[in-house]
This record gives sequence, structure tokens and C-alpha cells, in this order.
Amino acid sequence: MIENNSSPHSARNYQGIVNAALMYLRTPTTSSQAAILVEGPDDIKIYRKFFNQNMTQIFACIGKNDLQKVLLGLLPKTDHLIGIRDADFCHLEDVEPECPNLFLTDCHDIEMTILRFAEVRRDLFSEYLSDDNFDRIDSVWKSIVKEASFVGYIRWFNEKNNYRIAFDGLFYKEGYGDDREQWLLDQLNERSPDKKESFTKEIINDFITTYKTDDIFNLCNGHDVTALLAQTFKINVKQVTRALRLSFHQKQFIRTALYREILAWQTQHSIAVLYSLSEEAAHA
Repeated sequence: MIENNSSPHSARNYQGIVNAALMYLRTPTTSSQAAILVEGPDDIKIYRKFFNQNMTQIFACIGKNDLQKVLLGLLPKTDHLIGIRDADFCHLEDVEPECPNLFLTDCHDIEMTILRFAEVRRDLFSEYLSDDNFDRIDSVWKSIVKEASFVGYIRWFNEKNNYRIAFDGLFYKEGYGDDREQWLLDQLNERSPDKKESFTKEIINDFITTYKTDDIFNLCNGHDVTALLAQTFKINVKQVTRALRLSFHQKQFIRTALYREILAWQTQHSIAVLYSLSEEAAHA
């Protein structure tokens, strides 16, 4: 028997996930339920506590492109499914989801959506920031956001212009020197052999002038911010991301646009996919 609310197996390709979801939705005991598609295994850990385990099965895809492909492959066969993906720069670009039943995070990604809540940030800093620096929460956060914003503009430029810049592991080296921004650019150029051309400060500054935004939660990438937080707290990134998952509760989730959109889908399709605190109270 398939255990609800977690990926039934490690389907590592498009057809494998499609077949697994169809098997779940066509099984007599679960045919009235819904499949939830997310980008990867860590997203299951974030979202499953918000879904009704008796009415849903969550399937991990391999990134946003695979998720959309799976969703489009399944929709002609069933509408008992939704997909949830990181917005990336969609909100800044005023781009709507690419296909039906696909929902975006409120901010650039789920990490930035979680960090948007001040109480989450305070809990995180209270746990990991040293006693000597705790009264400097605001200034430390602003410093992290400033650096992540600079890289956010580079990521945005890269996406718009297909510059083929490689970002993986950017914040794991020491030795920034006096000019932190130039050091970052040098690292990006060094790790991006397939780039169109060398990336300069003039290029990014021109882009920032044109696309300047104060919306840091849609500009900054959660991977950059969590890497900088880990560096600040002197812990590893996995500890930061785990702390974020544990700090994100129902009381925050119900304040998101993502929750409201899924709730509207639930009402329209008469499938109780969302976890209800009232149900828990009734059975307590």
C-alpha cells in the first residue's frame, strides 16, 4: 500500500513520476484524492505538514522545468493535481504561471517566503546569532540582504540574457578581500567557462540602474541568503534550511497568497487537500 503524503518512490525521470501519480489517482481507494507536485525532496518536508494526509500524495520532481512537464503531461488525464514551484523572478516580471493548476510561492522561492515573516527571522537569529551581536539583528540582516541583492541582480540579468553564469557554491570560499562585489564577480567568471563573455561591474551596475527594485524578497535568492546566514552563524547551510522549515508554521502559511490560491482550488474541486486545524481540534 502506498503511504500517503510522501513520494512513493524515487522516480528520477518524467515518465516515472507521471506513472506513479497516475497509479495513485487511479487506485480505487485514492481516486477521489489529489496529487501535489513539488520541485524536489526538500519541498516535501516543507509542504507536507500543510496538506491533508488522507486526501493527498506529494510527488517530488527534479526542478521547476520537470514539474511543469509532469503537470502538463498529467492534466489531459486528470485535474486532481496541483503543482507548486518557486516564483523565481516571475513576480518582478509580472509573469503568470505557465499552465493551469500551477501555483507560485509568494516570494522568489520558499526560503524567501519564509524569511519574509519577521517572527521567523527573529527566532532564527535568537537561536544562532552570538550574544554579542544579538542586539544588531537589523544591521546584520540588512548586510546579508545587501550582498544577496547584488547577486540577485546578477541572477536576474543571467536569466534575462542567458549568460550561462554558474552560481553553485558561490558563498563557500574565504578571502573576499576589500572589494566584496568584485570578488564575487571574479568568482562567477572563474566558475563559468560557458559564459557568453566576462561579467563586469559595469554590466551589472547598468542592469541595476535599469531594473532597480526595493522588493528584496522577490529579488534575493533563498540559496544565497541561507548561505550567507550560515556563514554569519558559523554553521552549515543544512542547519539553516532545517531551522527555516521548523520555523514555518500554519499561522504563517495561511497568511500567504499561495495558501489562498490553493484554498480556492480546493473549494472549486471539492477536494479537501489542505490540512485543517479545526479537524485536529475535533479529534483531540
